[in-house]
Amino acid sequence: MSKYDWTNVHSEVNWIATDKYTQTAQGYVTKPKPSFDRWVSNSTKYWLHLPGYLEEHWEESLEKRPIVG
Repeated sequence: MSKYDWTNVHSEVNWIATDKYTQTAQGYVTKPKPSFDRWVSNSTKYWLHLPGYLEEHWEESLEKRPIVG
């Protein structure tokens, strides 16, 4: 089961994660790394209009795009 609804996410987005600080889901082309209360990546970052995935451990919000086949 996915943590996020990938239905309308831009095709370049391969990863989604929710920042603890902003409590917003963001998309990344390359896999981001946790840094303090947020995720960082050298790739393009997409601000997504998705409900954030917040749990006790925000580091568990990272999800790779599911393979549809």
